[in-house]
Amino acid sequence: MDLDIDSNKKQCKLHVFLSSRNIIKVAKWIPAVIIVCISWYLSGKPRLTHLPTFRNADKVVHFFCFSMLSFWVAFACNIRTYKRVWIPSVIVSVYGIIDEIHQSFTPGRSCSLFDWGADTLGAVICTPCTGQK
Repeated sequence: MDLDIDSNKKQCKLHVFLSSRNIIKVAKWIPAVIIVCISWYLSGKPRLTHLPTFRNADKVVHFFCFSMLSFWVAFACNIRTYKRVWIPSVIVSVYGIIDEIHQSFTPGRSCSLFDWGADTLGAVICTPCTGQK
C-alpha cells in the first residue's frame, strides 16, 4: 500500500514539472542558449574569416551579438518593468567577461577590455527596449 502512495506522489511531481507553464519557462531560454553556444564556439576558433573588414568591425559584431543575447535573456527572465532591466544587463556583462577570458586561451586570440565594453554596451542599450511598463 505504501509503495502505491509513493508512486502516485512521484507521478504527481512529474506531472507538475512537465506542466505547460514550466515547459514554456524552459523554452524561453532556448534562443539565449543558442546565442551563447554560437559565441562560445566562435570564441574558441583561432581565426574568424567571415567578419566585416571595416575598422573596429569586431566591436560592432560584439555589440550586436550581445544586444541580441540581452534581449533574449530579458525575454526569458520575463522582464516587464523598467525597474528590473539591469538584471539581463548584468547577466550578459558577466558572460562577456567569461567569454573574453575563454578567448584568451585560444591561440591567436586575446582578451580585450574594449570587446567586453562593446558586449556590455550592447546589453545595456538593448535591455531597456524589452521593458513593457
